[in-house]
Amino acid sequence: MFQEYSQFNEQPIGFNSSGRPLYRKLPLTPLEKILNVAFIFCAFGTWIYFWVKYPNLPDQIPTHFDIHGVPDRFGSKKELFIVPGIGTAVSIFLQLVTLCPQQYNVSGIRITAQNGARIYTYARTLVRFISVTILILFFVILASWIHAIHDVKGLSMWVILICSVGFIFSLIVGICVFYKKATNT
Repeated sequence: MFQEYSQFNEQPIGFNSSGRPLYRKLPLTPLEKILNVAFIFCAFGTWIYFWVKYPNLPDQIPTHFDIHGVPDRFGSKKELFIVPGIGTAVSIFLQLVTLCPQQYNVSGIRITAQNGARIYTYARTLVRFISVTILILFFVILASWIHAIHDVKGLSMWVILICSVGFIFSLIVGICVFYKKATNT
């Protein structure tokens, strides 16, 4: 998930109140650039998919499903806006969080002037990865929901379950890789 990057030799411009080094702007790694493109692609792709499908939806749609995927509450199709809206809002927030990696709570790792640029870059990459993963998860939820509206069988809970487990698994793997890379000096 993380690539070695040779520009970890940035010198801090100062230190914050907790003694962590501060940098003007750390350069993006190639992986971060790819994740930024993936973020834009996923965000726009979700909204384009939504706007293509929206006109063909009935005015009343299932808005809640029981454990078996059978609709048990109905509402306006406008309620679908919440799915891409939340996914996009959370992902944009995470993208903004990448602008201040020195504020991250990185427990168990002492951040110094020697390792600060490297750890901040790894942490920033992890947050970008989580942002893209969240967009993908919300796209799958939206696509499954729209499919369930047209399918008499209802919502496939397996799709949501598999994507949720995949999200949690990728989050755990990402955090483990981050800690392994960040603690190797």
